[in-house]
Amino acid sequence: MRMSGRYRVKHSRNGKILHAFQVNNVMMFEGVETWARSVFEQATAETWYMGLADGLPDPMFLFEPEFSQGDEANFIGAVGSPTTDWDEIANYSDATRPAWDPDTFQIVASPGIRVRNSVDTLFNIDDHGLIGGVFLISDNVKLANNGKLLSGARFPFDVRANVGDKMEIEYEIFITFS
Repeated sequence: MRMSGRYRVKHSRNGKILHAFQVNNVMMFEGVETWARSVFEQATAETWYMGLADGLPDPMFLFEPEFSQGDEANFIGAVGSPTTDWDEIANYSDATRPAWDPDTFQIVASPGIRVRNSVDTLFNIDDHGLIGGVFLISDNVKLANNGKLLSGARFPFDVRANVGDKMEIEYEIFITFS
């Protein structure tokens, strides 16, 4: 079994789409294991929440030799925190991270399964800032590094967001069997 994921991002201002792109992600072992257990062993399903990040450094940092498995959630943290590597951006109107609701399961070629959210996760931006990445984690508390990190992706460029902008994000997981 092989798992991979992809984010599709739309950034709009005053109803006009400014940026639309997709980016493949890095999937973390701890999160993948938890997600797979809930699907294949019919265990209690973990709820996953989406967050925005500054995008520095690239999440591939998680695969460097000095990074120990199980520390994935510590990768995300409050802006300026000296103990984390990716600063979370909390300049959106929700009091907590919005939930990722995977509600569409499809059988795809090769053979495989595609899991995604049919309704994009929406972020209403309420302050100016640069957004450079996105992640999925099992904790809904903004600026906290608790929970299990499922995935993270660096945007191909920093998105300059203004008050009133919207970020709509779809996430999909591909599972292939070979």
